[in-house]
Amino acid sequence: MRAIRLLPFLPLFALAGCADVLCDRSVNGMVNKKIKTPEVSAASVESSARVDTIGRQVLAGSPFLGADVSFQTINQPEPELFHRDAQGLFISEGLVNKCKSNEQLAAVLASEIGRMVSETRLTERMRLPEPMPAEALGNKLDGTTDFDPPRAMELAKFEKDARRPAEKKMWASADPKTIAKGLLKDSGFDPKLLDEVAPLLREASKNQTIAKQLGGRGDAPRWSN
Repeated sequence: MRAIRLLPFLPLFALAGCADVLCDRSVNGMVNKKIKTPEVSAASVESSARVDTIGRQVLAGSPFLGADVSFQTINQPEPELFHRDAQGLFISEGLVNKCKSNEQLAAVLASEIGRMVSETRLTERMRLPEPMPAEALGNKLDGTTDFDPPRAMELAKFEKDARRPAEKKMWASADPKTIAKGLLKDSGFDPKLLDEVAPLLREASKNQTIAKQLGGRGDAPRWSN
């Protein structure tokens, strides 16, 4: 009788054992599974060398710009141009081949470098502290203070309406196109080339294949005047 009573429980123990085996196999399969990383093949040596040579020529004309850019040419037939940070510029071989001359390639690279420098300058300006009147720093050693709230408000308005705009006129331009034109001019290229390559830049902006594979384009900093 005891043997008969134990028989119904045997399948449960067997099933539990199978479940453990299946679970173990499933976990091992997940642990040992290789993670697929995006594969982006390098461009030809000729295209890469051309981009690097022209890109460094553009940068050499403005040594005090503060831009330390590395140029990455990728084997992609579709025209594409983007950057992810302040250093790495990516351009597809398809876009390189569409540039009929080195002058056009210089304009294409300058346009993206202009965007990179613009974002860097805007980020730096976001870190600038707001001016503070000396009277608002605290009491004097004898415990007295010259701080006058209404006067401080008046000075703040004056700084906003007069002094700060004057300071902004002394800031280096953060307009990407202005920066790109300066890069071309200083490196011996015609700034009007930017208008010539505008159709190529518009076409490249529609493609994001490489950018998505590499994690997306860099986000421009938010800035308010």
